Amino acid sequence: MNTEHVCSGGNARTSAHYGQGSGQILLDDVRCSGFETSILNCTHSGIGVHNCDHGEDAGVECQFVLIN
Repeated sequence: MNTEHVCSGGNARTSAHYGQGSGQILLDDVRCSGFETSILNCTHSGIGVHNCDHGEDAGVECQFVLIN
């Protein structure tokens, strides 16, 4: 039997809650409704367009469910 864990919901974490990243910032001013299948379907400033630093890094705390 093949099983998989998927994120079925969760909470957005802001202000580098899980620590600051490094390297190039690819997305800024991201706005999601919660129904998107990809973060790229959310409204954003454009890939590679930003006016921020890694102190604004975001993360997601997922609530996982097991599917068969």
